[in-house]
Amino acid sequence: MDAQQFYRSRLGTVEGALGLIRSGDTIATSIYGNEPTHFLRNLHTIADHVDSVTLWTMFMMGKYSVMYDESLKGKIDIISFFYNADCRAGHHTGRFSMVPLNLHSVGATIVATKRPTVFVAGVSPMDEEGRVYLSFDLQASLECMAAADTVIFEINRHIPRVFGECAVPIQRADYIYEADTPLPHAEVSAFTEVERRIGENVASLIRDGDCIQLGIGNIPNAVGE
Repeated sequence: MDAQQFYRSRLGTVEGALGLIRSGDTIATSIYGNEPTHFLRNLHTIADHVDSVTLWTMFMMGKYSVMYDESLKGKIDIISFFYNADCRAGHHTGRFSMVPLNLHSVGATIVATKRPTVFVAGVSPMDEEGRVYLSFDLQASLECMAAADTVIFEINRHIPRVFGECAVPIQRADYIYEADTPLPHAEVSAFTEVERRIGENVASLIRDGDCIQLGIGNIPNAVGE
């Protein structure tokens, strides 16, 4: 069976993909521009026939009912290593839990903590070699894909092809559906007066010839180191 035949044999709908989710499943998704937006927009609709489903979230870009609907407690609950605004807003519901980890070991820690049984990724359209692309996300996707029992690809024409390890054979998918959804993106917000003053104070420390290394999250680097 060639790649095109395989693609057609696995092609379905987002409703068919959601129908693969069973009680007790743990779902992980790709993130950033590979967030499977169509799947996540509809995930809350399965709550009437599942229990004890867990969704791994990382840097959720879109606004989805599955993150806000308090009636989903015990149906679809959230586990995350990045307790973002959505998690903090829903903390009082008891639906959210936090797993501390080192950024360099995200994938391995996710799998060791609560292994994904289902992995869902937004990917580029298939190329002539039968590959799709996780163009924006190798943070944990490959590890979660390897660990999952079921792999679902949301084919999105807006996701470009970026060459390298993010190329994945279409045969890794157990189920495929197509979606035409714009890429998720972070909203730009105006900085505050406090943030402006922080920036000015930091800038005042910089001297000609300095070598600047920036840290993010739990990476222990700082300006000037």
